[in-house]
Amino acid sequence: MAKVYVPYELPTAGGAGYRPATIPEAPGFGGPPTEYPAPGLASSPLATLPDWFRYDPQVLVTKDGLVLGTSAEIIGTPTPEAAENVTMKSDKTAINGFVVKDDCTYTIRDTTIDFQGDGVDDFSGYGAGVQAAGESTVVLENTKITTEGVIRPCTSATEYSTLIVRNCELDSKGGVIDRSAANEPGAGKAMKEPPAGLGLGGNCRTHLSVGDSHSYFYDSKIYAEGWAALSTDACFGDLYLEANRCDIQVRDNGYASYCDHGANVVLNDCNLKATIGVIIAGKCREFLNRCTVKAGDYAAMLHSVFGNTHEVSELSVQGGDIKSGKECFLIKSQNVYLDIRGAKLHSDTGVLIRTKFNEDPCRTELPDFEEVYGVKAVLSDMDIEGDILHEDPQRVMALTLKHTKLKGRIENAVIVTDPSTIWTATADSHVTVTAFGPMGKIDALPDVTIYAKSDVLKPSTTDLPSGGKLVVEGQAGFPGLSF
Repeated sequence: MAKVYVPYELPTAGGAGYRPATIPEAPGFGGPPTEYPAPGLASSPLATLPDWFRYDPQVLVTKDGLVLGTSAEIIGTPTPEAAENVTMKSDKTAINGFVVKDDCTYTIRDTTIDFQGDGVDDFSGYGAGVQAAGESTVVLENTKITTEGVIRPCTSATEYSTLIVRNCELDSKGGVIDRSAANEPGAGKAMKEPPAGLGLGGNCRTHLSVGDSHSYFYDSKIYAEGWAALSTDACFGDLYLEANRCDIQVRDNGYASYCDHGANVVLNDCNLKATIGVIIAGKCREFLNRCTVKAGDYAAMLHSVFGNTHEVSELSVQGGDIKSGKECFLIKSQNVYLDIRGAKLHSDTGVLIRTKFNEDPCRTELPDFEEVYGVKAVLSDMDIEGDILHEDPQRVMALTLKHTKLKGRIENAVIVTDPSTIWTATADSHVTVTAFGPMGKIDALPDVTIYAKSDVLKPSTTDLPSGGKLVVEGQAGFPGLSF
């Protein structure tokens, strides 16, 4: 009997941290893409700087020493090595607070920064309270940064810098976008709000990492009014962002974390509260370890825009408590490896995972008949209720259940179960059943029928223990699914 065909094979092992060798490539370009600006003071390709803008850091640390600006009220005395017990306030547009460049190391401790007024380009870090640039290392401890204005980040990590944040509070309150400004050179065309396809609001990202920067947050509060708390963008391939024991919240319409193409994001023991917990785009990896996620819409949304068809987004969830107002995991026209182990999952709509076609006009287009990785989900060591619905017409979805009890509908997926798994269908389901060894138990509630194709089960109709039926309609072989 022909085996079930799934592009790039089924994951027969799993568990948080396991990465199948069949995933095409790891994140990483190996260097800055040519379309990104050269390191230095070049603005991002998304911005045309307005004529009035003047680069104006208030504390500039370079290999040549310390330079102080005059546009902010500064109480305390920054030195070339550190700033302690400093207060910095300003209502001037787009000035920077602390900027550290070259290969300098600088510590900011017990300091308060309060900026009001709009920024001008957060990709370049203009207007940030603290910016790590070049190959510098900036350590931020016991410090509070508040900004109020459009694209006015609290912290920025650019180029090849390292930013370390400990026991701090970062809060961006956003501003009001001037919709009357002329959209032409000199007026400023920086990305001032989330792309329309995300369906979010707000106009400021509290922290933004770009390039190949590495950022580490510990025991901190990271708040945003809208758009984003922790964000990555314009990554070179070795960007790394990690948060440990942090409270990450968006008060209005936005996301707690964004893992962009070329990024690696790790959240450990964090509390996330936002419209969308995490957004993942393109070839990248995100890890949620023992996190609490409370999402108004989705705990995670995975998609691809302006990418290529063979990119795979990877999301690993180990432990934690995830609650969402809509689907826990929404996958929109993207290849995904989703590994969830030992987590509590709850969806107010009763849908744990849904794949769908991405209506975003910026989506990555998949030509007809092109074979891609598809969606591979491995659920391990859980007792969960909810549906898994594969509604993306362009990809195959493969679902591996290990040591898991699942009550819910499964639609249009290839499923593999191990002997300690029990799947109980709560509504009519359509699946392809395959196996690489002993299988788990398949059950269905009364008046529920599981319609299956299989390469390991013979065509038959079987009464199931809970009162439903399993109808094996025929063999499933190459080319796989045909529902």
